Amino acid sequence: MIADLIQENDTPLQWMRVDPELLWIRKVEMQQADYMWVYQLYKDRHVVAQVEAMQGLCKGMLAPEPNADGSLPVVSDATRQKCCRVLQETLENPQIFYAVRGRAAKILGRLCLLRAEEDSDGVSHIQRHFFGCPHLLQCARALFVDEETQLPLPNRFNDLDGYQLRLEVIDALATCREEARDQAGGAVATSQVYNLLHDLLEYNDNSQNGAYSDGDYVAALLVALGRACSSLFDEVEETRKLMERYLQRELLMPSFAHRVTCAALSALQSLQYRRLVPLDLQLFLRHAKVGQSTQVRCGAVQCLARMSAMQPALLQPLLRLLALEQVARVRHALLRAMLDGPAALIRKRKVLDAPTKENIAVVNALWGFLNEGSSYDVRSRFLAASLYTLLLGEGHPECMRVHESYGQRLSALPSERELESLRYDAKKQSLKVTLPRASDLRKGKTGAAAGRGDLGGKSKQSGMSVIREAKAIKSGSPRPSSLSAEEQLAKQQEERERRARERERTQTVEVSGLD
Repeated sequence: MIADLIQENDTPLQWMRVDPELLWIRKVEMQQADYMWVYQLYKDRHVVAQVEAMQGLCKGMLAPEPNADGSLPVVSDATRQKCCRVLQETLENPQIFYAVRGRAAKILGRLCLLRAEEDSDGVSHIQRHFFGCPHLLQCARALFVDEETQLPLPNRFNDLDGYQLRLEVIDALATCREEARDQAGGAVATSQVYNLLHDLLEYNDNSQNGAYSDGDYVAALLVALGRACSSLFDEVEETRKLMERYLQRELLMPSFAHRVTCAALSALQSLQYRRLVPLDLQLFLRHAKVGQSTQVRCGAVQCLARMSAMQPALLQPLLRLLALEQVARVRHALLRAMLDGPAALIRKRKVLDAPTKENIAVVNALWGFLNEGSSYDVRSRFLAASLYTLLLGEGHPECMRVHESYGQRLSALPSERELESLRYDAKKQSLKVTLPRASDLRKGKTGAAAGRGDLGGKSKQSGMSVIREAKAIKSGSPRPSSLSAEEQLAKQQEERERRARERERTQTVEVSGLD
């Protein structure tokens, strides 16, 4: 490739870079000829320079969009062939750093062009055509499949760079199918990607790998197969059976840190979220119970948290689990999974804005955990605060505010005039009581029967008790208790005799003073 470029473009200036030592905090957008990007990729040994060269060379073919005037961007066939050839050679070159080769695989799988296609009704739609997928499949088959038997090669992980490259290529295949299946005819065009991933799992052979475990490798394949699965043919059923098979295998031969179990749960959750298989939350609840390993519980609660975007009713049990959970790692996994995407979707759909009992319970549960349940765990407290802000905003939650229709049904407060009429005024309220007669008292009638008057709605007996208390206070004697008629007559007679003696004593003193 370099020899062809030298013959075509013989120039002393091969490529340009700004701040090659990465000393400035900046964002640079470079535009240079295609051959200059190729020179930079092959001759500059800096990893960042190589990645920038690949991205600059394929800039107009990674997620392209229509122009401002509605026209489609045009890319020549020579440019497309050059990009595919350069990326394919980079992927197959063992002298290049494996991370650069993995980035080349991901870029190669995402190369696409915009095309206007008409449906059966004659309506034109803009679709993406992924022309880099066949080249990526060719490189993947050379890496994984035996040319003679067309079966996957046995695992040999003694080369660490080759092992990391395989993981990167598997992720690139899943990304290619994931982006292409949403386009018209894209799932059919990339069906061989699913077939390759399925065969790698179906015929996985680790017998010749020595002491190296294939747990992480199988986990990466399971996650990639779940992402690449579509509704075509029997892909869903085959994927579900394969996931259940590896879950049963984990019960007999568990992998390190139960990576295969966590990957199978994640793949099944992806299928359920896209409604390719029936919803089964009990599967994740069984693996989230106390008694399972911490890694499995973390994977299960992460699946439940991601499902809350589709099932908002899961928020309340998840927050209850968060409040009762004793393992800090499980709490952190649950909160991070909520922050990764479901919380933003719930906020965008305004699920928690309605003033219902369920939404208020969610707000109270999260607020209680933030102020009480996380007092001993600083990391959980910060994650919970971020989740509260992302779910409910920075102000007062909408569901906790009084609704306008409810406020209209409330009775109006009394006016100042009505309050003034309710206040007590001694001048306006008078007490009129007719004292009982002596003949009535001799007959044994109580003051309640003899008294007549108006005490403002109170009984006449109460009025008589008020009069007795007033007389007792005026005379300085203690308040009388409830006495019978005979005792009252005797007490009144004693009181009259005492007053007569005091009056006579006063008159005697006055007369003696005159003498």
